Amino acid sequence: MLKKYGIPYFRMSSCAHGNGAFKHLDRAKRVECETTAIRLIQNYASEGYGVSFREGMLEGPSFQADFHGMDDYLWACWTVMAFVRRWASIHNWPGGIQYFFEAGHASQSQANGLLKLIAGNEHLSAAYHYKAHGFIKKEDSGAVQAADILAWQTNKDLKRRKEGKPSRKDFVALLKAPHTNLVFADGKDHFVDYLIRRMSGENRTLEELLLDMPPATGVSGPAHGEELRFHL
Repeated sequence: MLKKYGIPYFRMSSCAHGNGAFKHLDRAKRVECETTAIRLIQNYASEGYGVSFREGMLEGPSFQADFHGMDDYLWACWTVMAFVRRWASIHNWPGGIQYFFEAGHASQSQANGLLKLIAGNEHLSAAYHYKAHGFIKKEDSGAVQAADILAWQTNKDLKRRKEGKPSRKDFVALLKAPHTNLVFADGKDHFVDYLIRRMSGENRTLEELLLDMPPATGVSGPAHGEELRFHL
């Protein structure tokens, strides 16, 4: 696909706006390229997760104390990993899992520390089927490029919902991928209070916190995907 459209790697924002590596393609070709990428995801992805938080909603001394200093990014990383763990449990996955994240986030070093903790702990590594982890550039990984599409589309769809607009057709098409799951924190202030009530107050260690599953329940979502919301 990359060779066909003359691009070094896929970046959803560049594809949507026709800049960067996509500046030589007209709109019709960019739509065609994205359609090809989505079809590849539909054919090869087992499951997808998107985690959205209002920036700063997980801050505050009470949350930081009970959740060992996790910021928005670390909480999102853990939530995705917990749902991968959930998938492995549902499907009786017998093997290991490698966790890769796009390099460059400001909290990457803290996230790396979290992954190292899981890797070095017998109970945590078994629970998360941990085999390896890494932070890699988007252009070096097709899997990270696929995740970029979901991340961009999820963010765009949340904005459209707030404006009362319907989902984009390409987002609906993406949700037809097998077992696609999205996780949206709804951004209400009492979300943090709910998390603290449910998961704190017991002076739990970080290991005990990481062994817990996110408090999510499934409801029917758009297309063939399943939308998972934190139950408030």
